[in-house]
Amino acid sequence: MRILPVASVVAGLLLVLACGDDDAPATASSSSSSSTSSSASSGSSASSSSSSSSSTSTSSSTGGPAAFTVTSTAYTEGQPIPAKYKCATDNGENKSIPITWTGAPAETKSFAVVMRDLDFNNGFVHWTIWNIPVGATPAAATSLPEGVEGKAKPAVPKGAIQAKFNDAIVGYQGPCSPTKVNTYEITVYAIPTETIAGIDAGTVKTDVQKKIVEVAIASAKLSGES
Repeated sequence: MRILPVASVVAGLLLVLACGDDDAPATASSSSSSSTSSSASSGSSASSSSSSSSSTSTSSSTGGPAAFTVTSTAYTEGQPIPAKYKCATDNGENKSIPITWTGAPAETKSFAVVMRDLDFNNGFVHWTIWNIPVGATPAAATSLPEGVEGKAKPAVPKGAIQAKFNDAIVGYQGPCSPTKVNTYEITVYAIPTETIAGIDAGTVKTDVQKKIVEVAIASAKLSGES
C-alpha cells in the first residue's frame, strides 16, 4: 500500500471543504428568495384584503335609504297634544293634526293615515284618510295640513278619501278622553298602488283600517298624550 504525502491529503481536504462552502450560499440564497416571495405574496394578499375591506366600508358608509318617519309641528313623540286638536266635547276645536313624513319606500304610490286611541276599545279609530298622493318622490316630504276638511273628498290633499267617524262626523275626530290621559297614535302607511281597491267613503272606518293595514308595505308612527 502506497502512503500519500501529508501535503497531498491536506490539499484534498481543503478542496472538499471549499466545494461544501460554495453549496451553502446557494441554499441560503434560495431560502432567502423563497422567504421574500412569500413575504411579497403575503403583503400583496394583505393589501388586496385591505383594499377590499376599505371598498366594502366605503360602500357601507354611503348609507341606505332614510328611515320612514312621521313628525308634527304641533307636538313631539310622547308629548301632550295641544287642546285645539281635541274633540269639541273635550273643549277642543277638533282640527286635524298637521303631520309630515319622509323616507317612504321607493315602491310607494300613495299614502294612508289612521289615528287611534290606544287606551280605548282595543285601539278605537278616530280618523282614516287614504289615496293621499306621493310628493316629488316617495321618500320626499309629504304632509297633511292642519284642519283637513271634514268631507269624504277634501280639497286638500287632492284625490284623498275619508271615511265617516260616525253618522254626524266625516273624517277627523280629535282626542276625546276628558276624564283621563290616553295615548293617541297616528300611523302613516305606504301603499304600493295609487288607490286602494275595495273601500270607499261609505265603508265603515274599522274596515277601512283593516284594508289599509292589509295592503301597506311600510308604516311610520307618531304618538301623543291627551
